Amino acid sequence: MQDFVMPEAMTQRDIEQTIANSVAAPGRAFADSFDGVELHCTSGYLPAQVLSTGTNQRTDQYDASLQNRLRFVLELVAAIAAVDGADRLGILTCPGNPFNDLADDNNQETFAAILQVLDPLGLAYLYVIRVPKIQDNVALGKANFSGPLILNESYNQQEAAAALVTPQIAGRSFGRAFIANLDLVHRFRHALPLSNIDPATLYTFGAKGYCDYPVSLA
Repeated sequence: MQDFVMPEAMTQRDIEQTIANSVAAPGRAFADSFDGVELHCTSGYLPAQVLSTGTNQRTDQYDASLQNRLRFVLELVAAIAAVDGADRLGILTCPGNPFNDLADDNNQETFAAILQVLDPLGLAYLYVIRVPKIQDNVALGKANFSGPLILNESYNQQEAAAALVTPQIAGRSFGRAFIANLDLVHRFRHALPLSNIDPATLYTFGAKGYCDYPVSLA
């Protein structure tokens, strides 16, 4: 952890500049032949802070009322979608995730509301991270978003294959498993055991824990 300055509430100008920056980034990505971009809307990142009652203490048009909490994300989505179409923008969600002290009085209401508004826009996908010990985020996504879903969080190969049978599920992503197994596809294909990730090496400097896991020779 690093020292940081005491945060201050964003001004209207700060918000406008943030949205402008968010438009510039996908523009550069598309210019470099990226297929799409993703809006990170969880884990204590700025969009999630504004959405959540536990962090939103504003008193303006972005205040903690439900409709006003949605406003910032909707403005971001509209601005990014205007760069080259909503079908090149995905959105990442993980309702109920307490990471980085994120909290919401009723996260299911919040995300049902935001997804219902986003659904008609034709986004590329909704990326859903599970929190099975807290709630069923996959069901929440299916109920409020009719477009493609990508699922994540602690799926094994068999669970992932079973999930893909559902037409709305467009993909399954692996994070920690890919970090610990650079040859994950090869291991899946040949039913080889997986290496376990070392959490102590995450978010640290140097190569250890990033590219020094063993590669299967089988």
